[in-house]
Amino acid sequence: MPQFLKRKKPVNVTTTGKKKKKQIRMSDIENDNHIFLSGCCEILKNRLYFKTQPIATNVQVEDDIHCFFPGDDIEYLSFFKDFGPFNLAILYRYCEFLNDLLHFTQETKNKRVVHCILSCPSEKAVKKKAVNSAFLIGSYAVIYLNKTAKDVIDLLQKGGPFLKFRDASYLPSEVASYMDLSDCIRAIEKAHKLGFFNFEDFNYAEYEHFEQVHNGDLNLLVPDKFLAFRGPAEKTEIRNGYPYFAPDKYFEYFKSNNVSTIIRLNAKFYEAEEFVKAGFKHEDLFFRDGSVPCDEILKKFLRACEESDGMVAVHCKAGLGRTGTLIACYMIKHYKFTAMEAIAWLRICRPGSVIGNQQCWVLKKEALMLDQGQNYPVPTHKHGIYSIKGRPNIQLSSFKDLMMNNILEKVDTIGLNDDTSSASSEEENDEAQERERETQGDRLNKRKSMQSRKKNTPAVRAASEGRRRPLARNRGRRPQTRSTSHVLRSGFKFQVN
Repeated sequence: MPQFLKRKKPVNVTTTGKKKKKQIRMSDIENDNHIFLSGCCEILKNRLYFKTQPIATNVQVEDDIHCFFPGDDIEYLSFFKDFGPFNLAILYRYCEFLNDLLHFTQETKNKRVVHCILSCPSEKAVKKKAVNSAFLIGSYAVIYLNKTAKDVIDLLQKGGPFLKFRDASYLPSEVASYMDLSDCIRAIEKAHKLGFFNFEDFNYAEYEHFEQVHNGDLNLLVPDKFLAFRGPAEKTEIRNGYPYFAPDKYFEYFKSNNVSTIIRLNAKFYEAEEFVKAGFKHEDLFFRDGSVPCDEILKKFLRACEESDGMVAVHCKAGLGRTGTLIACYMIKHYKFTAMEAIAWLRICRPGSVIGNQQCWVLKKEALMLDQGQNYPVPTHKHGIYSIKGRPNIQLSSFKDLMMNNILEKVDTIGLNDDTSSASSEEENDEAQERERETQGDRLNKRKSMQSRKKNTPAVRAASEGRRRPLARNRGRRPQTRSTSHVLRSGFKFQVN
């Protein structure tokens, strides 16, 4: 049975024999004892390590070393040629697993724990595994071991260099946008300090439920401020193989999250009056799909968000490019994120955010946003996104009209670089043209629908099952829920022995 993280040594791993119990010292490495640890990044002294070089399944490991590695089920679901970083739910599960392994698992109590990477025929695949694994264990060190991002980055770079994360555009490799591992680690540090998330109060079941295409495709990004989602349609239906939802499908979840304002960045595919009648404010700030906003739209967006007395739900067609671009500017201005830290955080919460030249545009606006925000105090949050304590009445209501088998059966082979229109660049600037032709947002939506079909998503657990107390560092007892098997979005299981 596939597992989230293998709890035992790889198949065919052998040991060098039983050793007498003694305290292991780092000097042992220099004496060629524990040669397996040579070259490892020591995350927690004499306890936790990260081995950046791939290992074979027949490697020899001492009895006082415990290896684990992500299973094949763990992968970044790409839109095109993009990859990483892993999303927030996978990071949460990793931290929960590693805390359990370090503090509550009897078989590893007196052992050195090593996060390993298994070798495979593809060198590129190994490099992707390495940087995504570095992101997981580096974020764990920041969140639970009180290490600074700088210290973690310096430590991990000893095992580098690491491949850069790539954006979700279909541009050639030489002109695509990239992001460093260090950007992601710093984003996690800043978001954690500001209370953007708290894994001791985190409803991962809610995250994994609503990010699915047939449950609305939406994510909370900034506590009490931003929610990003795919653009609604005139009516609820399945069209061209993937689901569309009318505005009324979002009312319940929006109200439970204190959403007061809806901002539409794409062409009009539904009547704004439907949200207005339900008690929401609605703003239209259209700019062309795949492009960047003019200064006037940026000003209007920031003003609308600053004047909102509740959360702001932002969407374009896919809720990724245009949506993430403007939210990143707000984060720079009000939370003092750098441009790359803001983009990294958005991609951790909502993979695929900020695409192509939009990343360059956010970088150019960084100095302006920091200057405009210098007189604003940086807010901190008592409850992070997907908080259970901060939203005791949240429900995982489903979009039942479209909860059916084979919902995505018509979506088979769609690429972001499909040539679907011969419209001129002048016509693309017209809002009416966006309604009539397939755009980048449509192709992103279809790719995400393909991901849902590919992973054969199981039924999501009830809301009450997601409201359990996650493991806190150095907690003195083993939570009752550790004895259960947790079914995740991709269909794999993590079984605690």
